[in-house]
Amino acid sequence: MYLLIVEVSQKQAYIFRSLKLRDNVENSARIARAVSEGYFDKITGGNRNMGSHIVYSGGGHTVLEFDEKNEALDFAKKLTLSARRDFDEMELFTKIMEYNEGLSPAENAEELSKQLEIKKSMRKSAFRRNSFGGDVQERIGSKRITKDDDSYRDYRLSNDFKDFIGEDEETGFIAIVHIDGNSMGARVEALRKKDYDSWEKFKETSKKFSESIDKDFKSTYYEMIDVVVNNMNLGKIKDISKKGCLPVRKLILEGDDVCFVCNGKIGLECANIFLEKLRNKKNSVDGKNYYAAAGVCIVGGKFPFYRAYEIAERLCSNAKKMLANKNIADKSAIDWHIEHGKEEDTVEKIRNNYIADDGSDMVFRPYITGENQGICYNTFRRIVTELIQNPEKMDISRGKLKELREAIREGKTVSDYFIELNKMEDILLEPIYRFSNTPNEIKRSERSIYKTDDDGRKRCVVFDAIECADMFESLEVEEK
Repeated sequence: MYLLIVEVSQKQAYIFRSLKLRDNVENSARIARAVSEGYFDKITGGNRNMGSHIVYSGGGHTVLEFDEKNEALDFAKKLTLSARRDFDEMELFTKIMEYNEGLSPAENAEELSKQLEIKKSMRKSAFRRNSFGGDVQERIGSKRITKDDDSYRDYRLSNDFKDFIGEDEETGFIAIVHIDGNSMGARVEALRKKDYDSWEKFKETSKKFSESIDKDFKSTYYEMIDVVVNNMNLGKIKDISKKGCLPVRKLILEGDDVCFVCNGKIGLECANIFLEKLRNKKNSVDGKNYYAAAGVCIVGGKFPFYRAYEIAERLCSNAKKMLANKNIADKSAIDWHIEHGKEEDTVEKIRNNYIADDGSDMVFRPYITGENQGICYNTFRRIVTELIQNPEKMDISRGKLKELREAIREGKTVSDYFIELNKMEDILLEPIYRFSNTPNEIKRSERSIYKTDDDGRKRCVVFDAIECADMFESLEVEEK
């Protein structure tokens, strides 16, 4: 028996090579098509059931099995040649390995992945025409986007960013959301370490595991969309997209790798809702719940889209890092950045711009989601909706909040004095401590808009909410 692994090279660069949303959507669909059972059947003339050859698909690659090496070679040649012809500029990596009876099924799968990585590391430059930025393809290989892909629950899906940021790209914002499952590699590793009495049993378990991940993440995405649609139908969110247009569009939804773009005002809420609905699901094979991290990059309509995706991806990694540093395995987290035009290469450099004059941190993110105690995403959400967006009911002008934002930039001493001078103590601090188990035990003199983190750094609790004041629409989730 021979194993063949197939992987699309540089998927993100391929998807986001265009500045046009329609192209990004179609490029993502091309990748899914190129490694699908239907496309495998097409290139083999339809005279072979390729589904029976698929071992599993997940983690960005597909593994197949063949009885003879020549069968595997013939298929690899047909696939790579057809993909070059049908999907302009797409590159596929393939690697064939003979199944080693001296190794366990899991060890064979691991060895196949290692051999693919070795092949990729030896890659030579590809001397062929690349995109010049203005190319637009109208076809997804031999498949057009179907009519079902153009609408959802009576709402049209957008092919243009202007559909959900408005005609004025100078003032409209979009959010690029990247979500990735936590500890999925460890779960795969644990699954592989089990004793399997045969390759068939290993194959069956691996396939069911990857299929469950794919199904659960896809259903979570559409449950999130249902929340957006319900809020639109009830009139709770207005003027964030053209009439009849859904303000969210998926770009990547394969396995535990998720990316979608939406109106900038609902980006944080969409990410949070996705994480909350996901953690209520369990994989049908290992029986464990899912936890994930989300990175949200909110940018203007003219900001380079691939650059925004890279920032979102790094913010997602930063949220994962926070959970790892706190040794939290059963929670999800979210991090975000609102880009105001000053591009930085790393999250560390981005956050350096939020260090106050006295060395304190102006921001508190990333936040743990799904909590109702302490400083968490729900705390941030409550401060935004009950305080920052409704200052008039607490007798605070929007101008004073903007002045407080500038005071925070100078540090704790200046901002504490500003709050005392303007008699804002109770108004600003009460929402922060409402989630505390023992709020009455916190002395008034000890209350502050700063919290000392585990690493000893002072971090501001309200700046995140103030910064998001004009960039946040809450979404209500129906309780079942």
